[in-house]
Amino acid sequence: MQQFFSIEKSGMMKSFAVALVFSTLFIAVSVGAATTISTSITTGGTLTVTGASTLTGNVSAAGTLGVTGLTTMVYASSTGQSLTGNLMVNGYATTTGSNGNIATAGTLTVVGTSNFTGVATISYASTTATTNSGLASTSSLVVGGNSTSGTFAGMIFGTCDIAQRSLIASTTGGFACTSATGISTAYKVFVSATSTLAGHLVSPSNGFAIVAASTTANGTIGVEISNLTGLANTPAGTLNFWAVR
Repeated sequence: MQQFFSIEKSGMMKSFAVALVFSTLFIAVSVGAATTISTSITTGGTLTVTGASTLTGNVSAAGTLGVTGLTTMVYASSTGQSLTGNLMVNGYATTTGSNGNIATAGTLTVVGTSNFTGVATISYASTTATTNSGLASTSSLVVGGNSTSGTFAGMIFGTCDIAQRSLIASTTGGFACTSATGISTAYKVFVSATSTLAGHLVSPSNGFAIVAASTTANGTIGVEISNLTGLANTPAGTLNFWAVR
């Protein structure tokens, strides 16, 4: 009888040891193994992932998707975005809209340099200083006025050459100042004399005076000059001009 109980006790110990080994192996495999599920997962509570999550398909969120850490997206697309904080872009920001435009309802503040490879259209601009290293052009510019009295559509300057002829003392005559590059009849012109106007004269008493100027043809400015030298003399040389339209 004692031998029977000894054999039964020994068998129970062996069974308990085997069960303990298999239980330990099951726990270890359950902790360290990955699970692949080919169907959907639906949870009524919170889904918590402590490690990295790799998603090979689309992710759809019917409600708010809250991310407290850094999110890296190789490519992301959306029909609408709402941001309450700053949007920082470390590379290029582009748009695939049908017109390619980026619009803002508020103020656009640029701390660094802005490069425009195409035409930049600004309906209204205010600045204390502007630096341009290339070609700047505009169809019209309003400075200190309105669309009637303060609009510039063109502004040029340069020199022109007086067509020489003798002028009787104490009289005023009209002269053509040619080679005024860019001038047309659409411009209002202002001229000023240079030292060449009477520089060829020997001890003139008063010299010549420019009385009026106007654009008479492309490349030509008509000027009225008075002879104040006291003798019949010929005005000569070049005039400076500045013209706007």
